[in-house]
Amino acid sequence: MVAYIIRRLLLIPITLTGIFMTSFVIINFAPGGPLEALIAELQGISTDLGDRMIGSDGDVGEATSEGGDEALAKTMNDVEGYTGREGLDPAAFERYREMFGLDRPWYVRMFDYFVSFLRFDFKESLRYGRPVVEIIAERIPVTMGLGLLGTIFTYLICIPLGIAKARRDGNRFDWFTTTGVVGIDSIPNFVLAIALIAIFAVNLQWFPLEGLVGDNFAELRWWEKILDYLWHMTLPAIVVLVGGYSGLMMLTKNSFMDHLGQQYVTTARAKGLTEARIMYFHVFRNAMILVLSGVPGLLVGLLFTGSVFIERIFNLNGLGMLGLDALSNRDYPILYANIWVSGLIGLTLVLVTDITYTLIDPRINFEGRKV
Repeated sequence: MVAYIIRRLLLIPITLTGIFMTSFVIINFAPGGPLEALIAELQGISTDLGDRMIGSDGDVGEATSEGGDEALAKTMNDVEGYTGREGLDPAAFERYREMFGLDRPWYVRMFDYFVSFLRFDFKESLRYGRPVVEIIAERIPVTMGLGLLGTIFTYLICIPLGIAKARRDGNRFDWFTTTGVVGIDSIPNFVLAIALIAIFAVNLQWFPLEGLVGDNFAELRWWEKILDYLWHMTLPAIVVLVGGYSGLMMLTKNSFMDHLGQQYVTTARAKGLTEARIMYFHVFRNAMILVLSGVPGLLVGLLFTGSVFIERIFNLNGLGMLGLDALSNRDYPILYANIWVSGLIGLTLVLVTDITYTLIDPRINFEGRKV
């Protein structure tokens, strides 16, 4: 197993390099860029990048206020090399073009980013003017907390429920739970989130409307801080649970059903063992291998994709919102850092899942597997 882990660890940098370079090329050649975001702000379209850059350079504001949009557009017709330059003073355009690194070829910029990211130096955000690593360090506990809490709730509820459905296959309990699963699963996550806020946060006022913690969080004792955090995270965790519980529950049921008809289960029943002992001490380890295979995808989906809408609706400043804002503002350092961190976490989780297989079933051996 040690040799397999070493081989997989050596493959992570190679795979991560391919992910980063492919994403860099796609983002670099996609329409739009940080200069377009800045120009959009100058033309009256709100972008946070434009707010920050204009606030840090008085020349741009002076050019837009005195020259007017038509005069600036006419002036910029003589500037070559950039299609989205209209509306920006030529000198300011060249200055910001150099500041954003757009004056260098794309492959030079890609190599520069790659070397920096190998040192976990994610450069400075174009929007915030701060090191990206500090911004990610501030945001990642929010997304990690939401993803881990939702995953724990999902597995604690779905696995026992799936086992119960397997033991009662075909009876009323199985029929009613399946009907409920299909009905609830048909509700979009954002609709469910809005409904929960309207009912439990606005009308009943049982839970807070938004935010991660209360205003008096710093004054609370340690156990009160935990309760306050869980109180604020209840509704988002419910949305995460509903979004992933149906597939996991049915996967658990079907996996256990496949093993219940096998010979070793019949032998265990012939020895007089109870159904609970057969289910949890014999079938469980074999059936959970298939269930665990979905853990990396579930966690990565919750941490970097599925949390975007939840963070937006519940006003949680996590990695999902950070990536969405970076995409709208073309904040390249944050975009590339998000891809790098999510790829690294995803590849690590796949390796952790393989290790977990051997803990659940020692008969699994990856030593002979060629990677």
